[in-house]
Amino acid sequence: MAYGRLDVFFPDGIIKSFSLNDDNISIGRSPGNNIPLETDTISRYHMSFSRRDGETIITDLDSANGTFVDGARLNHNTPRILHGGEEILIGELILLYHDVDENPTRPVDVPEEQTRHIEAVEARFSVTVEAPELAISPGAHTAARVLVANQGEESQRYVIEISGVPKDWVRIDRPEVEVRPGETEDAMVSFKPLRRPESTPGEYAVRVLVRPKNQLEQQVSTEVPLHILAYSGFGMALESRKMRAGQPFRLHLHNQGSGPLTLSLSTREPNAIDGSGTLKFNIPTTQITLAPGQRTVLAGQPSLRRSRLTGGAEQHSYDLLVRSNDPSGFLVSTRAYFIDQPSLPRWGLFAVVGGLVAIAAFAAVLLLLVLTPPPAPEIQNFTAPAMIEQGQPLLVNWTACNANNITLQVNGTPAGTFNGDTTSASLNTGELEGAVNVVLVAGNGRATAIATAVVYVDAPFTVANFMVAPQPLMLYVEQPITVSWNVPNATSVRLVASDDVIGPIDLSSQGEQTFTAIIHNPNLTLQIMAANAAGETVQSLLTAQTVSPICLTAEQTLVYDAPGTTANVISTVPGGQQIIVSARDAMGTWLRAELVGSVHGWVQRIGLECSPNFSPDDLIVDANAPLPPTATSTPTPVIATPTIGNFALTATMMARSRTPVAVTPQITATPTRAELNEPPAPVGSLLEQAAPTPTFAG
Repeated sequence: MAYGRLDVFFPDGIIKSFSLNDDNISIGRSPGNNIPLETDTISRYHMSFSRRDGETIITDLDSANGTFVDGARLNHNTPRILHGGEEILIGELILLYHDVDENPTRPVDVPEEQTRHIEAVEARFSVTVEAPELAISPGAHTAARVLVANQGEESQRYVIEISGVPKDWVRIDRPEVEVRPGETEDAMVSFKPLRRPESTPGEYAVRVLVRPKNQLEQQVSTEVPLHILAYSGFGMALESRKMRAGQPFRLHLHNQGSGPLTLSLSTREPNAIDGSGTLKFNIPTTQITLAPGQRTVLAGQPSLRRSRLTGGAEQHSYDLLVRSNDPSGFLVSTRAYFIDQPSLPRWGLFAVVGGLVAIAAFAAVLLLLVLTPPPAPEIQNFTAPAMIEQGQPLLVNWTACNANNITLQVNGTPAGTFNGDTTSASLNTGELEGAVNVVLVAGNGRATAIATAVVYVDAPFTVANFMVAPQPLMLYVEQPITVSWNVPNATSVRLVASDDVIGPIDLSSQGEQTFTAIIHNPNLTLQIMAANAAGETVQSLLTAQTVSPICLTAEQTLVYDAPGTTANVISTVPGGQQIIVSARDAMGTWLRAELVGSVHGWVQRIGLECSPNFSPDDLIVDANAPLPPTATSTPTPVIATPTIGNFALTATMMARSRTPVAVTPQITATPTRAELNEPPAPVGSLLEQAAPTPTFAG
């Protein structure tokens, strides 16, 4: 049975996974390992995994380049316990260890002091979220426990939804739970951010929303902070391992981590002692910073320190070393070869001796040549790509003679100075856009030569800005809504809002516009859709935050089924309670209050203290509000004369009176059962017959 899994990330993008089943597993480049990895950047037997007493242990087997766990180098032959989610670096490979229990489906006991309890309560159910400190690296996992308590009188099925992070990071073992009255059910939510450069590190506000399946208007939501850590890693590949004189090496680099990474390039000759190698290197750029997922190419020119005139071809080996400038200081090297082929064969030495005799004959001529001023610089070749994507390195190449120094200018601004032997350079295009003029200036102190190239830097088509203000927006009131946007290079922009609150309306590529609207839907969304001249399209969706108008009762408040005191009382609200108001009557003296579920009633505005962030006068007018019944000035008495023994009992009460009327028994001398009607209904306060007092959630 496997106790873990090992994912191996190769520089060329290939990913391989290995199950860890045996108690002792060796890893290295030798075929004799349990897991052989084909790369010359690791040792033959590099490291091992072992299983002891239910724990997974990693050990470095005295490797040459070392083993790094989460950026820290392991001591040779010193065991370290793994818990799952660790990043392991060996050579140019990135490995990720996963424990078998990386996706728990049931709650895991967590010590109380390490657990966050977040509780939210609605009228008929409550939600509690228990989670450890949620700080993980991409590829690792953590979990939170959601408990739903049914405080109602009937069984209910609840839906659990998670937002605030990409959907492919989240798995819920029970998206729906059925809870009986007075009981609690739980669900486990697993978070596992993908190990990709686009898994941006930082704080994420994870929103946990729970609602009854058949009652969309009742819901409880709370937020859990999730901290995503950055991870690092890079890949490198040499375009060609063998180069002749005049041929530059081209080293491809790729930031495979989720944060910016600075890389440094250096060279080394295997047999050189104290820098006394046979080669010298001209590398224009030895350090570069790459954004997450960015690729680039570093170029350099190897050459001999002392050139040979005659002889056969010789091969000189050297290493290109790339080190990450982060706390891990991870170092990767690759071997390359410089082929030296002299222009003359071995017998050419004799020709050289004969040539010396001829040179002596022309000594006077040579003296005159020495005294002659040096020729003017000449740029024989200058090349650059016609088009490049913004953010990609711009590689320019040139061939110049009679030059002591080379200067590059981009749109008139100096971009680098090099010696006369340099033949290429890499330029940063992160802040360039459109047609860019690249100028090469070659000089020798007496004269200069100039060459120009035009490169078009293509900026990505995207929505740079899309905002709505104010935040949050108030429901049910007439208010100004300001939308601002910026879609560079767009030829058409269209704004669409849900429920037709705004638009659809056509806009310019950027600007700001204010609309007056009334929002009824708490889930208001706005969408920008744009296109450019090339036919590319882009869109951005924005969900506006909304809040409900809230008023506070100063004392016990009656709730009527119509805006008037002659209407029926359907509920009461205790003093000091919050109520949501969603409309007013035409006179503005009555406000419509939202009760439990879809039930609503009417309360008098007098005696309410409303939130200062809205005015009740701005509430929408409910033109369909029911009319209260007309008060009766002379109620018709209803008389019932029951017979009790030899007496007749007469009870008098006001018909449908809202005020309790005292009952006065009257005794007559001639009781008659025939005169007895149905007994009158018990008289009491109609407030006792109204609906139960609701509890309002703040």
